[in-house]
Amino acid sequence: MGEDTVSRMVAKPPEDEFDDIDDEPDALCGPVLKKGGILDADDTDVCAVNVPEWGGAVYVRVLSGGERDAFEASLRDPRTGKNTRLDNFRARFASLVLANEDGSRMFDDRDASELSRKSAKALDRILEAGLATNGMDDASVEDAEKN
Repeated sequence: MGEDTVSRMVAKPPEDEFDDIDDEPDALCGPVLKKGGILDADDTDVCAVNVPEWGGAVYVRVLSGGERDAFEASLRDPRTGKNTRLDNFRARFASLVLANEDGSRMFDDRDASELSRKSAKALDRILEAGLATNGMDDASVEDAEKN
């Protein structure tokens, strides 16, 4: 995975999902939320991904904003500001997005080195699904760049 792909992956999230909201009350998609409603909202999600190399399927989860920010920051070289720190990229990302059915993390950061010994083909499946689930895949980034 090249620097360009990683740089595009950390682009701004798409804004088009908010285009239909305006100041007219009948245009709102639901109630106007207050602090508690936002913090209590269950905005987590998991999707099942077939991994034939492992003989079954796994769950991939949506990252929190803080988790995504920390992961993206871990890719940047502090001297250059470029996304060049790609050691164990697939395994580190897999350790973040692989989930139990309830959406909780299956692995922690310490497990990335063990995951790095797994099939690159299987880790690529997790990477692609995790990027798509989190709006970080090429299609999502390209949509964001158009807006």
